Parts: sequence; structure tokens; C-alpha cells
Amino acid sequence: LHKLIKYEIDALINQISGIYSLSSIRAHTERLYNNNSIIADFNAIIIRFMELNTMESKTIEQFINKALNLFHIGDKIEIIRTQGVASEVFTYNGDHRKLLADLGFGFTQLIPIILKIAIMAKENESHSPTFVTSYLPSILLLEEPESNLHPSYQSKLADLIISAGKEFNIQF
Repeated sequence: LHKLIKYEIDALINQISGIYSLSSIRAHTERLYNNNSIIADFNAIIIRFMELNTMESKTIEQFINKALNLFHIGDKIEIIRTQGVASEVFTYNGDHRKLLADLGFGFTQLIPIILKIAIMAKENESHSPTFVTSYLPSILLLEEPESNLHPSYQSKLADLIISAGKEFNIQF
């Protein structure tokens, strides 16, 4: 009986650990994101994104770049940490670098969704002995994902969600 209870508790913990969430106010427009700020989810997302070295995964990097292109944000993203206490977020369009704060509020709500998907993919990555990457199932609870997005971008967000679901085994 003890082993059965332990098994059921472990199974429940595994299920719960695959559940993530993002609030409706994901980020504020800031030129420098301070690690100690707890007002929005974005600061914690940036820190976790960097801790996991998320961009080391080519599949995840390609997903991020494809998402940035889908929303006409740029070709790639760069996060620069400043002495471990703050971060600057830049997008690139070719060689032209632009601070996230200069893109508009809608984009500051969209980038955290893209990065959170990347984090979930990295945390749920599973490598088989044959070096095939798969992803453990996970769930992302998004509160008002369309908030502050232009209507044309709202439909593109649906495309992004479908793509992430298929590619990374995420339910939304």
C-alpha cells in the first residue's frame, strides 16, 4: 500500500510540474529589466531563459526566430545581462538592433509568451538513447493572450500556439 501511495503521489507531482502559467500583464515597457522587479512575469522569464541556456537548442532557437518573423518583430532576439542584476532585450532585423522598449506595448506582451514557450520546451526536453529529441507533455495557462495585440496579430498568435503545441507537446 505504501508503494502504491508513493507511486500515485509521484505521478501527481509529475503532472503538476508540467503546468505553467502567464498572467494578462506579462511585461511593462522598460529599457532595462531589473531582476528584483516582481510587478510582471517578464523579469522571471528572462532570468529562467538565460539560466537554461535556452538558445543552445537549435530547434528552440529556430522556433523563436520563426515566431519573431511571423510577427514582423525581427530575425532574432538577444538578451544582455548587466552585472547579473538587470537585462536588456534587443531584437535584430538584419544588422539593425532595436531595444524591445522601442517596439511598442503589444510586442512587450508577446515576447514573454514566445520566451515562456521556449523555456517550457527546454525544461521538458527528453533525449532518447538514439539522440532523438522529444518533449514531455506540458500545459501553458495563458490569461488574455490577445491583450494589447492588433487583430491581425491575434490570428497569428493562434498560429503560433498551434505550432508550439505540435512541435513541443504543449497544450494551451
